[in-house]
Amino acid sequence: MKITRNSRQHKRARVQGLLKCSSVSESRVLHLSNVREISEGGLSFVTNKLFDPGQELRVSILLHPNETPMEINAVVARCIQVRNQPPTYQTGLRFTDVSEKQQNQIRETIRLYPKNKKRSISSLLVIRLRG
Repeated sequence: MKITRNSRQHKRARVQGLLKCSSVSESRVLHLSNVREISEGGLSFVTNKLFDPGQELRVSILLHPNETPMEINAVVARCIQVRNQPPTYQTGLRFTDVSEKQQNQIRETIRLYPKNKKRSISSLLVIRLRG
């Protein structure tokens, strides 16, 4: 079954945040990217790196400048090439273990982001990641 915006289980929001991915089996950072959309079930981002569907990742997500990044395990649900030159992929991750506190943070983020995609509360966001 093809997933469409109307058939998704969770409400999504276009956000501006930072994502750091590392392999579950290795601690080295595989990729840094901007978060494109987030829901209680997962997130999407655009990247120049090809990820394998089913690949398990440990992600660190920073959505608000004054909060500690959320650390969540995820699995690559899809990685679709959207441009040839340079190779660009839209990647979707499905969260595999989200705490109630993290779910509440994500829910609040979705509630706060404006419906107007041209305006965003995170335009003032200054992003810092350690390690």
